[in-house]
Amino acid sequence: MGDLAPAGSRGVVIVDNFLSQTGRETFKGENYTLQKNEDGDIEIANDRGENILRTDKGQITSQSMTPEDLASFKQIFQRMVQPASVADKLPRLKLEPIKPQLER
Repeated sequence: MGDLAPAGSRGVVIVDNFLSQTGRETFKGENYTLQKNEDGDIEIANDRGENILRTDKGQITSQSMTPEDLASFKQIFQRMVQPASVADKLPRLKLEPIKPQLER
């Protein structure tokens, strides 16, 4: 997906791929919350709870990703489409689930 693709399209592909592979409808990470509803529409919210991308019937209807958001999803997309050995060398982004703190 090149730089001429509509803004946010990498985010849509990433969310669809990730949630489909994990079998989940919602995922809350450190920086983003990813959601896919029964109709297949996708929402991405930032860590402040603000929707930064939304689709309706497969079309991007709302996109307010910052340049930093777009760069983050571009890096994630690059990791996703690269062979594992190349992907391991790219910077990691914080989309891992938040782990609860255990009391000591």
